[in-house]
Amino acid sequence: MKNLLMSLKFIVLIIILSHIILFTKLSLVSCNYKNNIDFNTINNILPTSNSIKKYLKTKNYNIENFDVDIEPGMKTAIIRFMPDVNNKPFLTKKINLIWSTNDINKIITFTSLPLPVEFIPMLENEYNPRDELTPESTLNAINLLNGTNFSFSDIEIKINESNHNLMITPKLNGNFTGSTVEIINEPISLNQLFPLDNIGNVYIFKEVLDSYISSHNSIINTKILASVLEVAGDRNRFSGFYKETLKLLIANSFFSKNKIKLFIDKKTQEGTLKISANNFKNIINESTIIFKFKIITNPKKFLNFKNKIPNNNEEINVTLDKTYIKDTIDILRYDLVKKIIGQDFANKYKDILYDEILLISFDNNKKEAILTPKPGSKLFAVSDQESQEHTLIPHYTLKVIFK
Repeated sequence: MKNLLMSLKFIVLIIILSHIILFTKLSLVSCNYKNNIDFNTINNILPTSNSIKKYLKTKNYNIENFDVDIEPGMKTAIIRFMPDVNNKPFLTKKINLIWSTNDINKIITFTSLPLPVEFIPMLENEYNPRDELTPESTLNAINLLNGTNFSFSDIEIKINESNHNLMITPKLNGNFTGSTVEIINEPISLNQLFPLDNIGNVYIFKEVLDSYISSHNSIINTKILASVLEVAGDRNRFSGFYKETLKLLIANSFFSKNKIKLFIDKKTQEGTLKISANNFKNIINESTIIFKFKIITNPKKFLNFKNKIPNNNEEINVTLDKTYIKDTIDILRYDLVKKIIGQDFANKYKDILYDEILLISFDNNKKEAILTPKPGSKLFAVSDQESQEHTLIPHYTLKVIFK
């Protein structure tokens, strides 16, 4: 009997171990993401970046490694790898989209769009907002929210002046069909503002990390906080519509216990940033988000000659000996990077410069263009104007004079 019990215990142990080994193997397999996208068309898909990411996730791609841009017309999309991802098979790839439907009720799936603070009257019962809500600004927000690229040739937007709800209707004889979609002016969660919470690498100066470590985690380091939020904003473009709202939320959170918690592991330099809101100004409802990131203390390149650190708000003058029009701005971006940093760098990243360098203005009469690297860029070191005092990384622009 004793031998039988020993045998049974041994069998049970073998079964448990086999399950552990099997689970371990399954776990290892599930983390072995595919990298090379070896197809050119996605069939039966909604023409949204969110749907494409969901599709790629089912095919075992790590969607945190890239962004998806829907092109005008929404028949094609650009899959764009993050510049700092290792072993990239490509930087960008164009994919054809065969729609599952052209019904806007199926395509526009996020229908809550609260009014940002800059569009709200500063005094009660008096209409004096800092900015006016327009069809153009709402179209941009709807596209960012839903991962679409509608134009006014596709849809018509009407704004209800009393409650600021939006009515979206497909244009007659256009590419889209369906009944009117109503976008409701109601609060959203922090997770809706930032659907991607694993934001990857955050680049800061070593002295900034050292100052955080020396604080023994007892205070919020605004320098790191600003850098993390810049990257979070870049990976979650829709949040840019609420930039002023988020600035107020962060400012108010400093005076509320447990609203913001920043932690960075000194050994791994992996960190988390927890932000909580409690029905903030009836825009962000009661919700919490935790960003995950890794600190890199090797700063990116400054888009300046000899990698010189610009002064805050400096305008860098660059002369290019070519002629450009607004439609060839991507060639100007390439030539600009080639002249400042070099041809090898420009060739390596030419396919994503359109997303890494923002055009502020273009004047064909004066033959000049004003550009700036985007805040949160994974190629260039830069901050926005509000954050530069905290990050110690300047905001700067480039004034390009051409023929």
